Amino acid sequence: MKKIIAAVAISAALGGVSCAAPEPQVAPSPTTSAASSVYVTIPEVYGRNGAIVVDELKKLGLTNVQLASKDVSTTSITQPRDWRAFAIEPSAGKVVSSDTRVVVTFTPGFRR
Repeated sequence: MKKIIAAVAISAALGGVSCAAPEPQVAPSPTTSAASSVYVTIPEVYGRNGAIVVDELKKLGLTNVQLASKDVSTTSITQPRDWRAFAIEPSAGKVVSSDTRVVVTFTPGFRR
């Protein structure tokens, strides 16, 4: 009995040793936290092929890229490779969070 009491006293003094299995470690999800955003410098896109621009923005980690046409009669851009970049907002050189809305405005045709 004295040995059991001594073992309990030592265990309590050491911070309590438990026989329970350790709880599993779970890594936090990077997509659920605002802290997971990275900062990106908006590149210059004027005159560049639309497909190349879209690919570059994705590689930079921008997650909210929208494509717009300078021609008001065009409502969507389905083939960026057939367009050339006219403008980007926020403007080139600005540093933004990767989840910032970025709008690239295109004009029809690509100069080779």
